[in-house]
Amino acid sequence: MTEEVKSRKDRPTGSTHFGDSDFNEENVEEIGDATWGEVLQACCIHSPMEWLYILFGLVLVCFFLYFFLLGLNLLGSSAKVMGGCTAGALFGDQTNPVAGIMIGILATVLIQSSSSTTSIIVSLVPDVISVKAGIFMVMGANIGTSVTNTIVAMGHLGDGDELERAFSAATVHDMFNFLSVGVLFPVELITHYLYYLTKTMLPDSVADGDKWEGPIKKIVSPLGAKIIIANKSVSKAIAKDELVCDDLYPVVCEGGVVSKETCSVGLIACDKKTGQCPAFFQDGASRRDDEVSGGVCFFLSLVILVICLIGLVTVLQKMLLGLSTRIIYKATNINGYFAMVIGAGITILVQSSSITTSALTPFAGIGAIHLEQMLPLTLGANIGTTVTGLLASLVSSSVKSLQVALCHLFFNISGILIWYPIPFMRNVPLNAARALGKTTRVWRGFPIVYLIIVFGLIPMTLFGLSVLFEEKKTGLTILGSFIVAILGCLIILTIYKWYRGNLKENVIAKFDARQKKSSSIQSLPEDMKELKDDIVALKEHVGMAVKQKGQPAQDMSPTEGGMSLVIFLITAAILLSATIFGLVMLFVYDSKGLTALGAFLTIAIGLGLIFAALFYKTLKDNFTTKMEERKRTNDALATLEEDMDEVEKDIAALKESTSMTGEESGTAAIDLSKGHGKTAAVNRLADFMEEMKAEIQALKIHTGMPGAEEKFDEEC
Repeated sequence: MTEEVKSRKDRPTGSTHFGDSDFNEENVEEIGDATWGEVLQACCIHSPMEWLYILFGLVLVCFFLYFFLLGLNLLGSSAKVMGGCTAGALFGDQTNPVAGIMIGILATVLIQSSSSTTSIIVSLVPDVISVKAGIFMVMGANIGTSVTNTIVAMGHLGDGDELERAFSAATVHDMFNFLSVGVLFPVELITHYLYYLTKTMLPDSVADGDKWEGPIKKIVSPLGAKIIIANKSVSKAIAKDELVCDDLYPVVCEGGVVSKETCSVGLIACDKKTGQCPAFFQDGASRRDDEVSGGVCFFLSLVILVICLIGLVTVLQKMLLGLSTRIIYKATNINGYFAMVIGAGITILVQSSSITTSALTPFAGIGAIHLEQMLPLTLGANIGTTVTGLLASLVSSSVKSLQVALCHLFFNISGILIWYPIPFMRNVPLNAARALGKTTRVWRGFPIVYLIIVFGLIPMTLFGLSVLFEEKKTGLTILGSFIVAILGCLIILTIYKWYRGNLKENVIAKFDARQKKSSSIQSLPEDMKELKDDIVALKEHVGMAVKQKGQPAQDMSPTEGGMSLVIFLITAAILLSATIFGLVMLFVYDSKGLTALGAFLTIAIGLGLIFAALFYKTLKDNFTTKMEERKRTNDALATLEEDMDEVEKDIAALKESTSMTGEESGTAAIDLSKGHGKTAAVNRLADFMEEMKAEIQALKIHTGMPGAEEKFDEEC
């Protein structure tokens, strides 16, 4: 029977297939060119059983994709409920352009939709917001829209290779938007070219139009409307100073009948088409109740997104298993401008660039879409999302509203003309996104910090500073100037240190050391045993006396394992009691949001207990294995300093016995001046292991130990 090939090194064509052990080692430049005949054969020529398998896979993909889109729909709706009042209060005729951009970013992050933010801005022009202020706000909305697919990329945190690809694919959207704003913001500030260009294109009047709803939204929205519906008019009304949020509460339903005709609405609305109210709508609800319901729904939507993302990625990986990357690359390597048309078309259908880029991110994560193809699809999504603003301007019947919507369109077109046609310019956002993706290799927590800083801390800081200057009070202006001066000096100092003062190298080195330290601790028992076995073999080979050791540490005894299991069960019982008490309190409080959260957690815990009962033996064995591994690691750490000293002395004795010089070993002497004790030993563990393995390999070659040369060549 022929052994299945699992590496491109073993194939005559040198091609990589999905599922290969060295799949992640291949670069885009190394992918060979396939013929369309090969693509057609891989796509259409299958056995009946294979077609059945493909059909079943496609059904699963559609299932997970539908609920993934539902999760995104609920994420947007619940974010609008949670942040509707705050987002509405942000809008106003801010004359400060920097404040306008920050408002656009923060509002989009709060309501999770640049389409909704743009629609609000367009509807507020010219009554509340001037055209020039609206232009800067839609620039900010363009930046804020990429937060959703960055959140989706974090669903790949469990796999370093997938996380790097997914995070690069998500942040290429960020990089394009940041670079476009960075170039066009000062140009617009000085020349107002978007304002004057679109002004010449305006008709005398705009006829009333109906709001268009995309077909994908029609498929997903009915189920989403059964769960929660955001009252989108709240943000607009608050921005126009027509009401404050508390004026909407408490929600009152006449005669206790819950329907659109009989109930007043707050942040959660009822369905205009059917007249029915969603599950989270509550008679007598306060603002806090609605915001709690929005928070619970936001949490549930994240759970749905993560589950569907895992399911979607797993099914796609199974379907692509064994398929050559040459075939995939040929099938997806379409013309960039045609890819933009596809991206724009998809976005027009789903009415959201966030949904388009978020749905494509998992495909990029598994390697089915390359970063070079993700960029034009993202740029097309940026164009497609402007259609929502254009439609909103037709509904508003205002020429000025149409002008802001056109500014949004031409801003994105201008950005594409700057950053895409010329390959050198195109590489700027691509390389920036690659660098961010590679950063996740150093530290997987980086995407979380990136989200908090880029979409939270920086916009809020700049918005706060702009408010200080907008107040036009001497004290606040001086304070603002002082803060700006300090921040400016810190930024300049950081940039200088980063590029000229070794700050970049130091930061990367610290994260590398942290990653190495973690990996070294995990593999410590096996690595230390391998070192000692190699030293014993070397001593026997050169005729040195081998000191007899005591019995090696045994695995966890049944008594110890039983005690650990008892401790675990007691801890689990305490946690379970606390959980039950917490669930009871959720049901006692009269809030639909908290009741729904309690029901969800109850179902999740119940399913967890059923799963634990069904797979008790497997779970117990896994738990025992984990405890044994932890015990071995702890035992190895307890004797680490003594073991390291012993290994160093044994290697020194071997080198002396075989008259081996430092030049022959090819390694530097170990620095023993880094302190003593367990902490110091752990800190230098990774370097110690690398150097000792190199020393042992050099000793094996020096003494002519059989198999040493072959192993050395293999490792090289």
